[in-house]
Amino acid sequence: MGVAYQVLKPRLSPEDTLAYRSNPNYRLTASPLGMTPEELREQGPRVYISRAVPWKGKKGAKDFPKAAEGHGALLHALGLARKISVLYKGVTGTTIDPKTGRIVPKKGVKQRNWREEHPELVDYYNREIRPRAKKFKRKAYIDFGLPAEIELGARAPAPE
Repeated sequence: MGVAYQVLKPRLSPEDTLAYRSNPNYRLTASPLGMTPEELREQGPRVYISRAVPWKGKKGAKDFPKAAEGHGALLHALGLARKISVLYKGVTGTTIDPKTGRIVPKKGVKQRNWREEHPELVDYYNREIRPRAKKFKRKAYIDFGLPAEIELGARAPAPE
């Protein structure tokens, strides 16, 4: 799966920023998601360097199933995720997660209860996804090629 690492805004020089932005395998994202309202006010949104998942950039949708074969139940799990997403397509905006107190998409909070609200999808999950997922072995480490001087997991400073 793709992975995102949070970095301090000043740690990226303009040259680094341009290099990441021009490389299709990476993206820079500023997001308030996952923060408490107080953290957002004090620190500003977090900035992330993300690396694309291995199947991104494959030519055409017809190549995706072949690229996804080595990723366990990926195709079936994505199908289930699409079905769940469509069920909640009218839910928009952000909210404070009642479990964590952090800013999250409203749709994410609603989708968390898909098992209780849509038992027919639980049957699909148990029949099509769960057996295949057991065969998938997670890789212990993936080299993301990030520069050593980037401080991973640091918080972005508040905007000036």
